[in-house]
Amino acid sequence: MGLKVGIVGNYGHNNNGDEAILAGILNQIKGIDGNCDITIFSNTPSDTIDRYNLKTQKFKYNKGNTLFSIIYTIGKVYKNLKELDLIIIGGGQLLMDLYSRGPMLYAMYSILGKLAGKNCNISCCWSRSNINKNRKVLYWFRIKKCYFYISKRYSV
Repeated sequence: MGLKVGIVGNYGHNNNGDEAILAGILNQIKGIDGNCDITIFSNTPSDTIDRYNLKTQKFKYNKGNTLFSIIYTIGKVYKNLKELDLIIIGGGQLLMDLYSRGPMLYAMYSILGKLAGKNCNISCCWSRSNINKNRKVLYWFRIKKCYFYISKRYSV
């Protein structure tokens, strides 16, 4: 078996844009190394398995109150990330500041990846308003093994 890759994003919500981004990431990975062992972190693992026939893990866990859900999710995610060689966080505007919890969930994956000693690639679209705020969050946590592939969003 080849490289163990985990892909994190807003997958499993029947959002065609995010699913198209995931399909593109999968094509790129398979084009580089067809022997990769890929795990997708999904909001709806059963839907993701049906679409891609790959291993999946839950993206987040809801266990009673918010605090317990966060603690439980961190424990499960960290355990899963330790088994990987590479973490790819990919999607549309994953780190935009329009949503209150979304950016922190994706930042959590990069922080836990760093704590597990893994390389992390973040590939997403950013609008001007979210660059500074969310980069500061990642910088504050000293995400040094994190590579950004950013495409600007243009309005027409």
